[in-house]
Amino acid sequence: LATLALVACGGGGDEDDGSPTAPRTRRVRFEIVGTHSGTINVITTTSLGDNATRTAASLPWVFDTVYGSDTRGVGMGGQTDPARRGRDGETANARIYVDGELVSQSGVQTASTSGVIVLPSQSHVFR
Repeated sequence: LATLALVACGGGGDEDDGSPTAPRTRRVRFEIVGTHSGTINVITTTSLGDNATRTAASLPWVFDTVYGSDTRGVGMGGQTDPARRGRDGETANARIYVDGELVSQSGVQTASTSGVIVLPSQSHVFR
């Protein structure tokens, strides 16, 4: 499974007009829906810009978290665990929501004859 690379931390971006502002947090939901009966190993970015591996033992699967204002973006990807494959033709669709709004999705992916689904890496950069 490819490693996600994403600039998740750091400054820059918006101009500072000198006025005080409260730190902005973002509610992020990583979600996988579909008919896949296998286990999917999911890679998500952390608020520090690292990768974390999570297990989607069944679908639908949801992981909710909060990112601080210093986080520049998020990403996810996934692949069927080789020891817990699904069946040929089953499906999965990975989605990222920010503050309740769908911002990225993999589109429906279909399991191979060996029961494996690969969810392509996707990302979202905060504005």
